[in-house]
Amino acid sequence: MNVLDDFYAAKVLDANFCYDESQIYHQLPPVSEHQAYVGYVRSLPINDTPEIFGLHENANITFAQNETYRTLTDLLELQPKTATAGENRDVVIEKLAKDVLSRVPHPLPLATVMEKYPVMYEQ
Repeated sequence: MNVLDDFYAAKVLDANFCYDESQIYHQLPPVSEHQAYVGYVRSLPINDTPEIFGLHENANITFAQNETYRTLTDLLELQPKTATAGENRDVVIEKLAKDVLSRVPHPLPLATVMEKYPVMYEQ
């Protein structure tokens, strides 16, 4: 089935239609005030769930696992084919991974950032 079939169909014209099973993405009544639309948009999650695209909620986990696997595979490809100074490849990769991890900044507290830099939905 094509993903567009879910969105370009007569069923989406129903006032009670929801685009996902958790009912996060839905229509607002056409007579809603501007603030109702703004409030609804602000209530939406910052990152779309896989569910809105017709995928299972575990799709994020699978994506993250595949991305990690790809990254580690690329690191292995960058390593020389012979070990240096008596270290095996696993030790070299572990050191490299720890070095990369030490350079990654800590995540920002989302609530604090949103409070300090609110997203404006005005034109």
